[in-house]
Amino acid sequence: MINLLAISVDRYLVISRPLQTLQRNSRRSRTALAILCIWIYSLAWSLAPLIGWSSYIPEGLMTSCTWDYVSPSSANKSYTMMLCCFVFFIPLGLILYCYVFMFLSVRKASRDLERLSSQKSTFAKQQSMRSEWKLAKIAAVVIVVYVLSWAPYACVTLIAWAGHADILTPYSKTLPAVLAKSSAVYNPLIYAIVHSKYRATLAEKVPGLSCLSRSHKDSLSTSSNSDGSVQDSSFSRQSSLSKKKLHSTKPPLRLKESLSLCERDLVHGSLAMPKKSRSVDMTSDLVTRSQSESPV
Repeated sequence: MINLLAISVDRYLVISRPLQTLQRNSRRSRTALAILCIWIYSLAWSLAPLIGWSSYIPEGLMTSCTWDYVSPSSANKSYTMMLCCFVFFIPLGLILYCYVFMFLSVRKASRDLERLSSQKSTFAKQQSMRSEWKLAKIAAVVIVVYVLSWAPYACVTLIAWAGHADILTPYSKTLPAVLAKSSAVYNPLIYAIVHSKYRATLAEKVPGLSCLSRSHKDSLSTSSNSDGSVQDSSFSRQSSLSKKKLHSTKPPLRLKESLSLCERDLVHGSLAMPKKSRSVDMTSDLVTRSQSESPV
């Protein structure tokens, strides 16, 4: 659970504060420090029964060992309660906190990216955010499977802690323990189902798994098609915006053209008016002459 808590905190920092996690050297040192802290924390809880705080006994069908959560001594009860709180419930609450705020930061970032004007930068940020969110979803699946694996075992220990250890049979102790301790086997299967790069690497390393590489190619083609559709939609949105801007700037130009045409017509009309009056005068003179010359 502490490993999953570290993964959740790392995903939360990468998604919610990307500018602070860009440097590789700082990220490597932070990862090494996190691994060291996890080992020290886990080793402290594992060594506690060896130095007198509770003890290790065979459990269930006597095929494995665990701490003594059955005996009603104060040391066993205090160790069981502290172990359940600081190794299961508190890390689970912190994981849920990280994923809730991770989802909120992803939604806020997606809304902010839609408001940006430069389409290239928004597309690159969308790609990086999408990859980080995909890794976060894989980690979420791993966490859910881990919690479902360890929840029955935690319930058994809490039943014994409450003083009802007599109702627990050897099989009711063994089956939750086997389910919980086999949770480490589920992670490779989850990554093989969900993560395409993991499938491709597994197909390259293990002969006879070419079907995994084919599925990786199919996922790449679908992702490229989706990326192309995103690009087309962004470019069409940009072109529509430019067309709207052009349409908004056209009416003043048309107004200027119409004004210039009106001025031109007025000028030509003023120049043509004297010619028209002269022609009218000439026709009236011809009419009067013809009337005077005609015989009565």
